[in-house]
Amino acid sequence: MKIGWIGLIVLFFISSLILTGFWFYSEGPANIIDPKMTEIEIDELYGPFIPIYFGELQLRASVADTESERQQGLSGTPVLPTGIVKLFIFESPAVWGFWMKGMNYPIDIIWLDADKKIIHVAANLAPETYPTSFLPPVDSLYVIETPAGQAEREQMVVGAKFTW
Repeated sequence: MKIGWIGLIVLFFISSLILTGFWFYSEGPANIIDPKMTEIEIDELYGPFIPIYFGELQLRASVADTESERQQGLSGTPVLPTGIVKLFIFESPAVWGFWMKGMNYPIDIIWLDADKKIIHVAANLAPETYPTSFLPPVDSLYVIETPAGQAEREQMVVGAKFTW
């Protein structure tokens, strides 16, 4: 059986549409709230929250301030919903390293000094980068993980400041 060029093009186009449909309706792109995830589910998975601010932007931060919470971080979570961040609080300033072990989606990692000023940003880190560790050039006291791309969108750059 001979299909010909037009048949191959049509077959390729139909296959592409089917695959795109499966991708879109199965998991979709990372960092988009699952339309089936309710606020209660978000609170149960990521909460409790404290409000933090980047200029006028208010975010809900899930705080990791114990060793076990910092080790767990966002590992194993399905997505990081818009408006939610993970705030890591350490006992003392140091060069705190982070990796993407157990992550299911890309994130931005933002290191802050004791004054809550940004000292380093590692953007759009994919789970596939594990076991690479990401480190700031100087000591930090706080680290914030955001959905991938948020640091660039909101101009979270070195020298800018968070408050809480």
